[in-house]
Amino acid sequence: MSSDIIIETARGRFALNVERDAKMAQHLSSDTYPHERLLAFVRAYAPGGTMIDVGAHIGTVAVPSARIAKRVIAFEANPETFTFLERNVKSNDVTIDARNKGLSDARGHASVVKISAHNAGAHSLAPGGDIEVSTLDCEAESADFVKIDVEGMELSVLRGGEKLIARSRPVIFFEVNLTQLRAHGARVRDIETWLRTRGYILYMPLTFGGKYFLGKVVSLRLLTALITPKSWIFGGSCAPFDVVAIHTSKEIKFPTHPAFNVVLELLFLHLIQKMRRVVSFHI
Repeated sequence: MSSDIIIETARGRFALNVERDAKMAQHLSSDTYPHERLLAFVRAYAPGGTMIDVGAHIGTVAVPSARIAKRVIAFEANPETFTFLERNVKSNDVTIDARNKGLSDARGHASVVKISAHNAGAHSLAPGGDIEVSTLDCEAESADFVKIDVEGMELSVLRGGEKLIARSRPVIFFEVNLTQLRAHGARVRDIETWLRTRGYILYMPLTFGGKYFLGKVVSLRLLTALITPKSWIFGGSCAPFDVVAIHTSKEIKFPTHPAFNVVLELLFLHLIQKMRRVVSFHI
């Protein structure tokens, strides 16, 4: 019996395999669409422009972005997942340049590494195999907004798009997954240095009372240590989080919080989480 289902959301209808993508099915079935904050940044920085989605999965970002940006180029390396991306593009009647390729810092071939049996979006790539791997510079001439979620290969994608980034200075929205970065031999400081030396300022996207803010990041290493301290010190699983890189030449279109406030807010959130665990334990 097929495990494929279709979930209706406020941003479109999405087909997926509920067994291989149980985590995404749960997110799409919740009351709030899982990518609202990211889409707010697409609306701010790429209306009528070009948005590139690296690690597009089944299209939950690319599909609604296609109603905002003039052009969306979506890369998904996993052939099984790519079939759902194509299916969702068609069923939502949007135009997306969907490419069944991985992106890195050099052209080649790769194979899928399955990290979780129930989270296809967490799969990664390993060298050698049948999947085509290209670079951002080979695939696109320009971009206004680039989203990168590639399970630890973010630095490789950035390096492979150095010319495009220097030329277009797009806003870059990327995930920091400490565990997967380490698995690919990359460090948080490497990403931070690469971006800062090219004129980018780093921010943490924040949401308060339904409004979006940018928290300035003084040190990406410190931010990672605050968000996922156990993984930072001992290794193992971590709590991934998003970062927005905005070039100094670009207008800041959201209210900003100073770095000190971001640190205090993160410490406060950790305190609240610990209190909840203590209360639930005693109950």
